[in-house]
This record gives sequence, C-alpha cells and structure tokens, in this order.
Amino acid sequence: MSKYNDFDRAKNVIDVPLIRYVKNQSFVDPSFLLNISVDAYNGMLYGNSINELVAEVEVNEDTVIDKDLLNIVKEMLDYGYNGKITKRNSNIHK
Repeated sequence: MSKYNDFDRAKNVIDVPLIRYVKNQSFVDPSFLLNISVDAYNGMLYGNSINELVAEVEVNEDTVIDKDLLNIVKEMLDYGYNGKITKRNSNIHK
C-alpha cells in the first residue's frame, strides 16, 4: 500500500473493476443488484458501497449465476489479501 496515501485510496483503486462491471450490468438490467440481494442493492444505492455486494457474492458463491461477477470479486479479494496483480486488475496499476 506504499504507493497510496491511505487505505481508502487503495481500496478505491482496487474496487474500480467491480464498480465498473456493476454499473454496466445495472444499465443493461436495472434489477441486477436486486437479483443478488436487497442488501447489495441498498449498499450501492444508499451507501455507494460495494462491501455488501462483495460479502454476498463471497458467501453465496455456489449460487451466483453471473460467473464474471464471481471472478471479479474473487480477483479483487485475492489482490486485496495478497497484493497479486491479475489479468483483470493489471490495467489499474499503470
């Protein structure tokens, strides 16, 4: 995290691919987040936070139909825990 001034800045950078994906999917299907959970929907709508979405996808990964969403969340969590740069998140570090 030394390249970022604080934790919030680092988290915002790591969250970018997921936020972008969710916004695109929500544009195509306005009920996208509601199909995951009411908590995920409320978190984005009222708190502008993806934390509930990440928790829901991680806890219920066996029932997540959207495998792209699942992969993004897993990569984000893997990067967050291990500092691993994956194919999907490598472009945010340039």
